[in-house]
Amino acid sequence: MLVDFSKTRPHRVLGLRNLVELKEKPIEEWLLEQEKRWTCQSCGKKLHWYTEKCPQCGAGFFNATQEATNLSTQ
Repeated sequence: MLVDFSKTRPHRVLGLRNLVELKEKPIEEWLLEQEKRWTCQSCGKKLHWYTEKCPQCGAGFFNATQEATNLSTQ
């Protein structure tokens, strides 16, 4: 039985993708991308994988669950 990790453990889907990306680009570039990805674009607060909206300013956030689901449907 195959488990759809995009629904049960979305961080695993993104973790696997991150490992592939790390093989393909310099770590410094990847870290800068991650810094931007996990920072609120409205106020600059650092966010985590399952944040749905910024706790500081309330801006919506494309979180890990949404991103993993999006990757699974491609």
